[in-house]
Amino acid sequence: MATFFLVTPTNVGHETLGDIEKIIQAKVDPMAQLTHVTRKTGAMGTTPILMSRTNPDGIPLEDIIDQLIAEMNEKQEYIERDKSLAAQSLKLNSRQIIDLLIRIKRINNESRNLLEAISPDQGPVGKPRVGN
Repeated sequence: MATFFLVTPTNVGHETLGDIEKIIQAKVDPMAQLTHVTRKTGAMGTTPILMSRTNPDGIPLEDIIDQLIAEMNEKQEYIERDKSLAAQSLKLNSRQIIDLLIRIKRINNESRNLLEAISPDQGPVGKPRVGN
């Protein structure tokens, strides 16, 4: 059985990668193999998250949108009973964000339908349906 450990800037303190591996190896099955996953940064110095030709391991936009909507709805539930003025404003803002995410989801679905009409999806490393 393999154990995977994702190292990101948020979970690395002053330890080196080797130190982290030793700590985890001591806590996990000593026979497990640790695999370090790193991600390249894009042109803007950020880690790409969307699936694309250049990032085939990324996440499809529709999955990200669904996750964001679910998390926003969950946050809404936390303040649902709060009648304060601040909570009312936060609820309104959250509702507007959720509505915009739903609109983005509809637009993305329309784009996916247009692409599907051109040809079946061959995945992020397949032949592009539009563009080069």
